[in-house]
Amino acid sequence: MKKSTITSVALPLFLISSGCEGKATGVSIKNMMSGIRIAFEQVDVNKDGFLDLDEYKKEYTAIKEQFDVDKMAPNDFKELDKNGDMKISFDEFSRSQLLTSQCIDSNHDGFLSQEEIDSRQAECSRLQVSGSQ
Repeated sequence: MKKSTITSVALPLFLISSGCEGKATGVSIKNMMSGIRIAFEQVDVNKDGFLDLDEYKKEYTAIKEQFDVDKMAPNDFKELDKNGDMKISFDEFSRSQLLTSQCIDSNHDGFLSQEEIDSRQAECSRLQVSGSQ
């Protein structure tokens, strides 16, 4: 399987699990959001309903292999963990996904084309992580 170059963790998780990664046709935000629970459950290895740092780092490594996971994953994890309980709930996970997806959808048609993903992914992930979106 080809590694994703998308910098938001939630978005590539869904695209990879749904087989949409790299396809020119893209994916609708509505369909993507309906499949977010599947992506979340795939990463939630211990099936406790939350992502802990170890689960997050494992998936982060698979997606962001070019980065220093030990340095970057904990920082990104803290950004996603809005209530600071050291666990990412499904609500935190899906909210992050929705915000990133809405930002990437530059023409606001409810559909993420590969062109939008390629051109806006880094910017939108930075905005989402910094809380500006």
